[in-house]
Amino acid sequence: QLTAMVRNQKEVLEPAKDIMDRVVVAVRNNATLAMLGASLRTVLLQPFGATNSFVKARMSGIGGLALANGYARYMADPAGNSREIRAESLYMKNREQVQSVAISRIKNKIRAGGRLDTIKEATMIPIVKMQFYAVDAPLYMAARDHFLDIGIERETAIGLAEQVVRDAQGGGGKVDTAEAMMGPGWKKLFTNFLTYSVTTYNLQAENYARTRRGQQSVFDFAVNTFVLMTMPSILMVMLNSFVRGGDDDDDEESVLLEQASFILSMNPLLAQFAGGLHGYDYTGPQGTAIVGKAIQLGKQTSQGEIDESLIRNVIWAAGLATGLPAAQLNRTIFGLKQAAEQDDSLPTTIKKAAFGPERNN
Repeated sequence: QLTAMVRNQKEVLEPAKDIMDRVVVAVRNNATLAMLGASLRTVLLQPFGATNSFVKARMSGIGGLALANGYARYMADPAGNSREIRAESLYMKNREQVQSVAISRIKNKIRAGGRLDTIKEATMIPIVKMQFYAVDAPLYMAARDHFLDIGIERETAIGLAEQVVRDAQGGGGKVDTAEAMMGPGWKKLFTNFLTYSVTTYNLQAENYARTRRGQQSVFDFAVNTFVLMTMPSILMVMLNSFVRGGDDDDDEESVLLEQASFILSMNPLLAQFAGGLHGYDYTGPQGTAIVGKAIQLGKQTSQGEIDESLIRNVIWAAGLATGLPAAQLNRTIFGLKQAAEQDDSLPTTIKKAAFGPERNN
């Protein structure tokens, strides 16, 4: 029992006190799996975290050039370098288990429950692998080599490199988790997907503090702010444009909306308004999406017509209730449907199967 208590504190787990707590935990974890599981779109988002790596490297004295060199060295032999990294760093060995609070909680719940749901856990593997190989490991390698190059002894250099990864990319341990993301189960419903946003906010706060203390110039502050706060929005709009297909004439407006949404997402309460900027109706925090989807399913069912909206809602309700990857299932099913209807080429069919139907046709 003492071991369990220590683990709960270390890994931000809070034992369920009653049936309501257990329901909230299940709903939250299933929402994470349904929305992110097997999502190829989410997989492509992971390398965008390199913007945080770049800024943390600059503020740690590593520099953008050293980070680029670290990426080049790592990508020359990703498998071999990953084995070396895992062998020398216990933190990096376990990094894929604690990359984010949401993923960490799912892993811990599976282990705490004594059952391994292989299919559900497997749906998260592409995301954690992309994060590790495209962001975490190259950053660690660049940071470690930099600290070794300036004369720091190896064990200390490894510890400093681990901290750079924590600071830049966040983590699922208690030491990596913002106070706003801890607390009872109902509170965590509002912070289910905010690890990246909160980590970025912390980096921006550090960026501002360093400038006030005279540790960097105003120019450095401006560069870091642009990379941290604006580059992710630009990259997101580019990805959205690729996924939707067609030519967008409102990219500037899209960047502004994405920028505002990104800033709002750094606060658990303000994040609830972010979807409204993109025209979505608010149905509660994402962790409780099953409520809104169940209501939509009821409305669709009452119409007595089997159409695309009904099928989508059935898949969503089933996914949110069980943890199956509903978002990706909907994209694949209806992407293939559109490709068949439009007699698309093989590359376009593959794209639609991965990312869903195009909307600008």
